[in-house]
Amino acid sequence: MSNFGLFQGMNPDAPMFHSGGYLISSLLMDTALVVVVWLLIRFVIKPDVTKLKNYEAPKTKTKFTRDQNRALGILIMFFVIALLPSLLPTGAVKDFFSNFGVIGAAYLGVAIALIMRNEDGTPYMKFIDVAKCVPWHIIFMIGTLMVLCSTFSDPELGIGEALTMAITPIVESIGLFGSFAVLVIIATVATNILDNSLVSVLIMTVIGPVCGTLGVSPSGYAALLERPCEFAILTPAASPGAAMLYGETEEGWVNKKTIVSFASICICVFIVLFILIGFGTVNLAGK
Repeated sequence: MSNFGLFQGMNPDAPMFHSGGYLISSLLMDTALVVVVWLLIRFVIKPDVTKLKNYEAPKTKTKFTRDQNRALGILIMFFVIALLPSLLPTGAVKDFFSNFGVIGAAYLGVAIALIMRNEDGTPYMKFIDVAKCVPWHIIFMIGTLMVLCSTFSDPELGIGEALTMAITPIVESIGLFGSFAVLVIIATVATNILDNSLVSVLIMTVIGPVCGTLGVSPSGYAALLERPCEFAILTPAASPGAAMLYGETEEGWVNKKTIVSFASICICVFIVLFILIGFGTVNLAGK
């Protein structure tokens, strides 16, 4: 949901997405994905799991430190504030928490961490320590893209209008379901080759014109189409998780050929399931 602010900037009249409905849709999709992939592994692929079966994890009992417990508390607070507006009935409390949004909840968490002090009086969090772990090149790239993509909403430049005119014949010919399917395929394939943050921002720029052409609210589509931009497992550069997976080739747990073949199957399964379940539940995420 990190790019939904960009989407709203380009589509100021679009209603907010429904985070509760988004979670329900995602839960259905993820459950189906786990079941189908498990069936494929169990009855079709049948990989050799002897090493995994014989592996014995080190028996250690590591307890959370005080700092880790506080960080967990801030994280839980973030999720509660971000999700409450979708769960509460209409009223003053709902209106109050709706003012925060995802970004506001994140800012509040950072503010609390900055105010907190350790037992010896030192700050719990310092910006200089946080900055060392931030991938600044990604931040700058996304920031630049957000500025460039925001020009789509500028009527004086006419970029958004030109894009709408260009894609209108295609969208009208394949319809709403076809457009959704094409965007899912493009997003999933692209995110396994390019940086997923880049793909996510680019997808946000075309959802408004596509939905506007078909006369439907774009909020649910914008929310759900973030998911394909995160399913990056094919190449080491696709995501940190994929990089860690390829790192296991040096330990002999898996080889690159197996990763590519299994990942390709999972990607195809994801595309099919997401098109069917995602399109069927898109109205849960936004109207």
